[in-house]
Amino acid sequence: MFNYGIIQSPGRPTPQASIKLSNPSNESQWCHVDAIVDTGVTMTCIPESAIKKLGKSLIYSTIKVRDANENIRGRTIY
Repeated sequence: MFNYGIIQSPGRPTPQASIKLSNPSNESQWCHVDAIVDTGVTMTCIPESAIKKLGKSLIYSTIKVRDANENIRGRTIY
């Protein structure tokens, strides 16, 4: 069962969970993050601080994404 918290915005409870992330090439590198549960998303986003904790051996590329304000930006994906 999920907890309902307010990590997305104050006053708007959303389903959230604590998730353990690990580096697939080195499982000794891991961290926990609080996450919003959204089953309709196209992409999963995690904080850059979590990526840094997982080490520099992650494979990545860059894609362009459009935000809610119609701005297009390059973002790194792993």
